[in-house]
Amino acid sequence: MLILASVAADKGWQVLLGGKFVMYPMLYKLPEGVILTKSVVPGEYEILKRFRDQGHLVVSLDAEGLVLSKGEIGATLRYSEETIDLASALFFWGQRQMDRVAEIFPSIKAKAHVTASPVFDLWRYQKFRYLKNHNPDNKPARMKILVATSFAYPNHVISEDMAKRLLVNTIKQSTNKDNYLNEFFKEGSLQREVFPYFLSFIENLFTSYPEHEFILRPHIAENPDPWINIGKNFDNVAMSLEGEISPILLDSDILIHFNSTTSLEATYFGKTVITYVPKGNIPEDLFLMLNEDATAASHMCFTEEEAFEIIDKNTKGMQLKTDINLNDIIHEFDSTEIANSSLQIASVIENLDIVSNRPFPKYLYSASSMQSILDILKRRLLWALGWIDHWTGLFNKKHALSRNIFKYGKTKQGEVDIKDFYNYADELLEELGLSNSGIKIEKLKNALFKISKS
Repeated sequence: MLILASVAADKGWQVLLGGKFVMYPMLYKLPEGVILTKSVVPGEYEILKRFRDQGHLVVSLDAEGLVLSKGEIGATLRYSEETIDLASALFFWGQRQMDRVAEIFPSIKAKAHVTASPVFDLWRYQKFRYLKNHNPDNKPARMKILVATSFAYPNHVISEDMAKRLLVNTIKQSTNKDNYLNEFFKEGSLQREVFPYFLSFIENLFTSYPEHEFILRPHIAENPDPWINIGKNFDNVAMSLEGEISPILLDSDILIHFNSTTSLEATYFGKTVITYVPKGNIPEDLFLMLNEDATAASHMCFTEEEAFEIIDKNTKGMQLKTDINLNDIIHEFDSTEIANSSLQIASVIENLDIVSNRPFPKYLYSASSMQSILDILKRRLLWALGWIDHWTGLFNKKHALSRNIFKYGKTKQGEVDIKDFYNYADELLEELGLSNSGIKIEKLKNALFKISKS
């Protein structure tokens, strides 16, 4: 988002960048503006409506949109007629993603813009910077293999019930449709079936290749313990539990994954991509839930031996490519303009009809204090209610999962050192050619920054 914010600031916009728990309570006092949300999922209808009622325009680029779930579920999980109606513009990674959603929601075409994503701008920035600073002729003797796991449903950091609750909250009003939930949870069932086989595969992988270096990277929503318990038995395995995955991926030779967006990032970076799916051991209807883009970007291996064969070929220096064409999936993926996606998104936002009547509040704390206090109290009450229900069963454990509200938030968010943030911003502005453009970044309060042009 820092890339998009910098591009917008260069065009004369004042940009607020921050966490939703800090920003949302003060929106009713901020000047009417454009709010970029990470999704317009059905479960967020009420908050999106609140933004519109406060005079703001809503635009969105789905953070989960690059790899949509299979079939109709992929669209109805992320959009609804009601949330589409509330949005002024909706951005898509590529034409294929937009077409899939438009098949279910034709009304989206009037608001759809195929731009790719600022996330891809970051990938491009990471790739260009890596190539500039690394000599391909100085490759280390040991091959480096990144294992990126994605079993957030059966191996959730809190519990499988928590994973299910979060998904149901995302789709909300669609849950009363006949057989919808059964279809919806098929992807979770696929993960549950594959998970034990993948654990065994990874342990055998580490045992079979002591000469290679491995980095084990669980999904942020996963419980890392099963992977830590495997990795601690091998001297050639390092754990990666936080921070950006792109630098690790760029420094690796091979990516091994299961049904992950990372497969497309690795393809763009020119890496050999392997996915292991024990096809003969899982039901056919679940096998069909695999995402076609993630599998097309990968060498599909149905046995451990097939995966080892790909690794052996790569070790011998063979060029192993898949047939995937990124053009349909990621708009203008081969552009050399780092901020290409952000520039296109900013141009669309510039043309939106927005009039600001409210002045910028002099004191941000006074603009948000009461609503912030109410929101904090609400979360604390939910947390306390969760523990009471967990211990006593007073509400038949209906609210028990709410006791994990803060633990899960901390797991997802992580922390960024403020000095690292400013250093990263300086490097980014220089790479974008904006270091002398007068863009300044001000910290307004914890987790909230103002980015503007002086």
